[in-house]
Amino acid sequence: MAKFFKVLEKILTILAIILFFVTIAWTVVAVFDGDNYDEAYIGNFEPYTFNENWTIEKEGVKYPVTLPVTIDNSTGKSIIMRNVLPDYITDGMNILFRASVEDVYIYIDGELRQSYASKYMRAVNYYLPSAYLACPLTREDAGRPIKVIVKVKATGLLNEVTIGYGSDSWFPVIRNNIVVTIVAVFMCIIGIIPIIAYEFVFKKHDKSKTLNNLGLTIMSIGIWIISESKLRQIIFSRPSLTNYFTYIAIGLVGIFAIRFINEVQERRFRKYYLFIEAGMILQIVINFSLYFAKVAELYALLRFQHIWMLIGIAFVIVTISKDVVDKKTRAYRITCFGMIIFAIFCAVELFVFYQKRGTYAMGLYMCIGLIGLLLLTCFQSIQNAVSLLREHEKRREEMTISTIETISSAIDAKDEYTGGHSYRVGKYAMALAREVSDLYGFKEEDIMRIRYIGLLHDIGKIGVADEILNKTGRLTKEEFSLMKTHPIIGYRLLAAMDDFEGLLDGIRFHHERYDGTGYPDGLKGDSIPLIARILGIADAYDAMTSNRVYRTRLDDSEVRAEIERCAGSQFDPYLASVFSKLIEEGEVTPVTVGGLEVNKKGEISHSSILEAVLRKSIALEKGVTKPSYIRMVCYLLKLAEKFDDKADIFFIEVSRKDLKEISKADTERAKEKLEASVSRHLERYDLLIEYTSFRSLCVLFKRDLKKLTETVNEIKQESDDEFDISVKEITSELL
Repeated sequence: MAKFFKVLEKILTILAIILFFVTIAWTVVAVFDGDNYDEAYIGNFEPYTFNENWTIEKEGVKYPVTLPVTIDNSTGKSIIMRNVLPDYITDGMNILFRASVEDVYIYIDGELRQSYASKYMRAVNYYLPSAYLACPLTREDAGRPIKVIVKVKATGLLNEVTIGYGSDSWFPVIRNNIVVTIVAVFMCIIGIIPIIAYEFVFKKHDKSKTLNNLGLTIMSIGIWIISESKLRQIIFSRPSLTNYFTYIAIGLVGIFAIRFINEVQERRFRKYYLFIEAGMILQIVINFSLYFAKVAELYALLRFQHIWMLIGIAFVIVTISKDVVDKKTRAYRITCFGMIIFAIFCAVELFVFYQKRGTYAMGLYMCIGLIGLLLLTCFQSIQNAVSLLREHEKRREEMTISTIETISSAIDAKDEYTGGHSYRVGKYAMALAREVSDLYGFKEEDIMRIRYIGLLHDIGKIGVADEILNKTGRLTKEEFSLMKTHPIIGYRLLAAMDDFEGLLDGIRFHHERYDGTGYPDGLKGDSIPLIARILGIADAYDAMTSNRVYRTRLDDSEVRAEIERCAGSQFDPYLASVFSKLIEEGEVTPVTVGGLEVNKKGEISHSSILEAVLRKSIALEKGVTKPSYIRMVCYLLKLAEKFDDKADIFFIEVSRKDLKEISKADTERAKEKLEASVSRHLERYDLLIEYTSFRSLCVLFKRDLKKLTETVNEIKQESDDEFDISVKEITSELL
């Protein structure tokens, strides 16, 4: 049933996405499809064009033109335009004329009807913001002569003229500029979001300056496009004031864009970007100082701001190229393309500005470039967030795995007979799981999960008394009953842990038998979870290939014979046959040498040697003073080996020089002699633990060979007239 709902969820997700794209497609068709003959009629808002039959006069020379037209070599001169108003003129009409930075005066039948000139303006000196002049007409104006005087200050562009009812003349202006203007307003709104997020949420995080500078760049472009929009007379009550902030806004675009790129590139080119930024800000200050001092006009000084923008664009391309060569764009490889697109479109904007002044939607190309940068930055942010999430998940998994390995080491240290057992069971279980992965559909993460579960399968032994866990002889019925509770203890300890699917099954059921005679629940056959059946074989294999007090490890043929004999009774018959084959082919080999655990280099680890010596001492009843202390040393050694810390282990004992046994009367003096002789040569991390009455275990950490030899020799020389001190490496105890 769970699988059915999972499939259903996927199908519904696909259908929802398809419907979403169908909706988008229909929306686009509805906006742009011109096949609307059967739609409701909305009326005609189109004005009349009044571009034919104009005569212009420049310096006494007259000639006919059709608008729009650019008059060359006219800067600083006056151009007179003449025509006759059409016969269809009636009350409520307007004639609409666009002034591009020029002074304009409109006369009808010799009467000045409308003017737009710097001498009448409070907020400008010489150059005017481009604007539309709407001159009201009446029925009496039909057939009358119209004269327009244009004082050229910049381009000499004479724009087209329209005539319409009421505000109809504005309709094509609004239609042709509404999209760019709406986008600019939207950009201002969008730009506020990262700025607010930075100020109130992310300000303490240094990298969040990227977010803030991107927001400021977006808002600066939005403000600049709005201030340069052909609709600014509709947007602003005093559009002439845009003459001020439009020149600041275009400078701020470059400043904040440079700051954004500097942060994206992790400030590698900071000093160069600071120089460019300082130049841009200084240029704005100089421009306005000259303007208010009436030395120069902002429009005339605009080219110097453009030069700084070109310097910035060129430097951005150079730095990105250098990062590509140095292979440092990995962290921003998607944003990198957005930065290049933005730089190119900014350069196109400047080129078009000087080629088509006043004849295109100002900011159009820069807006396209910014949208590209914004989209690619969003994709980069999504990718970074996904990477961060994956990294966080990886770190969390690594932490969980490290915790599991530490816990498994603690479990193994508690049981003196099974040192390294959990690690080995995890390794063997992983090998078996990989071999049957095709049949059971295991992915690599499933196989690794089985290994980690193997590390934790005996965690319940934490709750088993040491006397039972480390008993050298056969367990009594009562003791075995208590031992059999360790799967339940482990299950309950980790009942709330759901990081690894199958974890609890592996802990609780790894001692179940295929014939139903196992514990704790007596499950039978395939009712035993698969993970538990895998762990059961791995657990038994390690037991058979490790030394025990009552026997040495079995050889491979004996192990295979035992696994095959117990197939169908103790083990899943199919898994048993696969595991037996792995042993035969050498794919699974004991992670031990002579039944002892080995380290990463394949050498017998000192911790396993100490465990073996301890088991032997206890079995031969050699009077180990405190076995639990020695087991703790084993655990410390395991941790040291895990981190590749060097540790050398010695047995140090005292004996009488006359070879007589140390009497009870001499015991205390002998112990004092041993401790006094050894302690003075120990360093901070070294250990000296009593092993038997006249024998101590000495662990020397982090000694190079020379230092180690000197220490051992110094200890050996600590003799007096009564006692001798002997030092013996622990490996000699196995011989």
